[in-house]
Parts: sequence; C-alpha cells; structure tokens
Amino acid sequence: MQPFARMCLNRRAFLFLFVSTMVSGDRAQTEKPQLVGYVYCASDKAEHSVPVFIDHVGFPVGNLSCGQKLDVVAQAGLWLKVVTPDGITRFIKSAAVSQKPDDFVPVAAPTEADPAMNHPPLVVLKFEPDYLASTARLAKKEGTVLLGLVVGVDGLPRDVKIVSSLDKDLDAKCIQAVQQWRFQPALKDGQPVEAPIKVRIEFRRSH
Repeated sequence: MQPFARMCLNRRAFLFLFVSTMVSGDRAQTEKPQLVGYVYCASDKAEHSVPVFIDHVGFPVGNLSCGQKLDVVAQAGLWLKVVTPDGITRFIKSAAVSQKPDDFVPVAAPTEADPAMNHPPLVVLKFEPDYLASTARLAKKEGTVLLGLVVGVDGLPRDVKIVSSLDKDLDAKCIQAVQQWRFQPALKDGQPVEAPIKVRIEFRRSH
C-alpha cells in the first residue's frame, strides 16, 4: 500500500495530504499472470492450508487450501507473487506452490525486483501547511496544490516547486510545509538514490 493523511484543522476546513507516487492498487487486473501453480502441503504435515500475505514483508491476510489453483505472476526472493481465486494479488512462500497439485515440482516464475531492495521515497514525517493562520479569504479556498521535489539520499527534500497552483499564498505555505518533511530515500538495488516525486495537497471544506 499507499501513504494518506487527513487532518482536521478547524470546524470548517479539512486538509488532505498524500504523495501521488505512493498510490497503488492490489487488484489483479494490473498484473499479467504467466504460470499456473497449486498450493502444496507436504504429506508429513497436518496442515490443510497455507498462509498468504499482503506483501513480501510477511503480513498474513488469510489461508489457501491445499491443491488450490493459482496464477503465478513472478518470483521475488523466497516469495511468489500470485493471483488468488478471488482476483487479488498476494504473496506466498515459493515452497508452498507446485506445478502439480499432488507432487511438489518448483514453479520457475519470472524474477521480479525485490521490493525491499527497490522502492520510491517513503514519507516518514509530515507537516501540514499553516492553514489556521490564513486569512478568511484563504479559508474559503478549495482545490489542489501540486508540488514537485527531489528527495536526496539523506531523505531531505530539495528543489521544492509548484507544479499546479491554487493560490500564491497557499502555494507558499505548502512549500514551507513540504520543505520540513522527511523521507526514507529511494532504493535502487539496495542503495539510496536521489529520486523526483510529486506531492499533491488538497484543501477541502467540510459542509
């Protein structure tokens, strides 16, 4: 998943923040299954199912029955990315998927970059624009400010610029806020790298 924060600033206004490069879905239509596999349970084990996980880190979100047919998308380290019968992309240990339902034959899936070694910048600390101190004119504003920036290998934002403006005063407050944000830097092959991202800040009033 994706980083999204909603902060209530006063009784009339809400501020929504999210980094657009972090948004992703987990529906299977974005995947391209290449192989068919079957959930495999060793005959010397009492279990009748194996766990599936939401990501490669290993957060379990359910179980699949032995012999269940799966579409195999890719291999990432010790994990297989699969599409479950209900059409959701999940992760399962490669030792629990076989080419045959009743005999273990490893599935040779295309290799995918390990998400732990390759990822975009991740927000670890946010500050909202100083909306409370704004004038009554700004308090009535609704819309989106889009900013572009570069996250350095030190996790600091650089070259923060307005890509799409809402109001020059609100733009300035957004720049001031984002300049204080801190990130986990992007990784490429396990090494920190500079990376450009966009930040979308939406101003919405409650009704």
